[in-house]
Amino acid sequence: MVDSLHIETLIDWREAAALEKEWNDLWARSPVRTPFHTFEWMSSWYQAFCEPGAMRLIVVRDGERLRALLPGMLMKRRLGGLSLNSFCYAGTDRTPQCGVLAGAGDSEAIRAALRA
Repeated sequence: MVDSLHIETLIDWREAAALEKEWNDLWARSPVRTPFHTFEWMSSWYQAFCEPGAMRLIVVRDGERLRALLPGMLMKRRLGGLSLNSFCYAGTDRTPQCGVLAGAGDSEAIRAALRA
């Protein structure tokens, strides 16, 4: 049930650093275990490629248990004469994009992260 999930958006990597153990525990429960989903990779990626203030990390919890992470950032996009901020997955044309990280079969947490 999605009502039991708590969703938070972190905007500073210093806040995310406290998630290191939980992040890698979630990675170990995930069916997608590439090195690009680990805390260490994302920490390096954010420091190398993300502008200060642009980081957006969607954190989905069920009580105290970490259920899903969606690493992303805000990017400026031009639409006609408008300049808009839009959410995009963490990644560049030179690095892999990291989608939602969740435990195997946890579609509820994945949907919650994508809706956020």
